[in-house]
Amino acid sequence: MAKPKSKPTLKRDVSFLEFFLMWSDIKGWDVPDVHVEIVNWLEHREGRNAVLQVWRGCGKSTIVGLYIAWKLLVNPEWRFLVLSADDTTAWKMSADAQHTIS
Repeated sequence: MAKPKSKPTLKRDVSFLEFFLMWSDIKGWDVPDVHVEIVNWLEHREGRNAVLQVWRGCGKSTIVGLYIAWKLLVNPEWRFLVLSADDTTAWKMSADAQHTIS
């Protein structure tokens, strides 16, 4: 059995795409083009508020959880509010972000 990859030490100036691709490599995920599009949109969109509308099962919650972790890596003072269709998904997104940065 292959030894799991360890988390790399990250610099605060890493882009979200670099962060996402490193995490995907650690987890052994394939990264479809739509994930790269979502990641780039999240990092480079304008304004404080945004709505991400993508089909069910696309990986929105996972990507947004990683986005939160990346934003906290870049700026530990940053605050976020997770809104979701149900409490379970919102709690999972927050827990995933916490797990990623711990």
